[in-house]
Amino acid sequence: MVVDTTFMTKQHEKTKKTSLLIYHAQHLLTGEEMINNWSFLKDKNQLEKLLFQNPQKIVNKIEKITIQQPPLNYSSTASVKGEEEDLISAYTRKTNEMFGSNWPDFVRERINKEWKIIQGRYVFIYWLAYKVVQKTHQDGYLVGSRGSIGSSFIAYLCGITDLNPLPFYKYCHSYRYVEPYKSPDRIYSCYDYQDRENCPLCSELLTMEGHNLPFETFFGWEGEKTPDIDLNFSGEYQKTAHNYVRKLLGENSVYRIGTINTLSQQTAEIFWKEHLKLRKKFNPGFSEEKWYEEWIDKKKIQELQIKLKQLQKEKIQLEAEVKAMES
Repeated sequence: MVVDTTFMTKQHEKTKKTSLLIYHAQHLLTGEEMINNWSFLKDKNQLEKLLFQNPQKIVNKIEKITIQQPPLNYSSTASVKGEEEDLISAYTRKTNEMFGSNWPDFVRERINKEWKIIQGRYVFIYWLAYKVVQKTHQDGYLVGSRGSIGSSFIAYLCGITDLNPLPFYKYCHSYRYVEPYKSPDRIYSCYDYQDRENCPLCSELLTMEGHNLPFETFFGWEGEKTPDIDLNFSGEYQKTAHNYVRKLLGENSVYRIGTINTLSQQTAEIFWKEHLKLRKKFNPGFSEEKWYEEWIDKKKIQELQIKLKQLQKEKIQLEAEVKAMES
């Protein structure tokens, strides 16, 4: 550890105070720095053992550890072929609508790269999200997606996300004219391009598409990241969406999770007192005793009181037996 000490003098109104500031080295020390830090030992043999020999002995005792486990395969079931065909049909149909049957090279390359990763392990995750979003849209509700799913072009083609992650390009809806933007300017998204141009084929105004989001953001450099597809449903439709997932996967394969909000005892008491104040304010004839009687089971309370007395007697007897044994 390298310790650097500096002195700082602070002038106050009446007195002067001197404070000591200590900074600890945060970098990876070189061999020379480590030796200098332990030079007070003044023994080369001890330094050699402490800094080099003993650490290596510890390293030799540690077994080989694999830091990164292979990703789980979410598409290993025998029935996944049908889901694959559904997804291929969905993204092919949408791509043909946008670009026609002759896809631009940068579009084809992006689809091939993503599908190679999805087909290997994640067909079922995409298929499930696609089916739920499709059902929600058919019922007339919107679905909001969030997070890195916006980096997946196939997710965009399947309607899972509304964000087009392709590199920025100019597009004509009428003639399906596509012109990728090529310039040394730092244009990252279609929103960064302010000029408006006309289509060279029909003279209609071109639209600006693409936000230049690499698929590595979602899948990782080697496709090792498990896709995390987050969908937001309308509050009134959420239950329907959950039930549809149960229908797709089976009642015993789905469960709903959530958070349970709690209050501290002090906060709960404040809420309780404020509630009683409001009841009395709006109802002068309000009586706490009568209100309690409406929801308190007196018979149950009597049974608990009897049980409490019995337990107290048993406690006294046990304490007496313990004292007798100790004596």
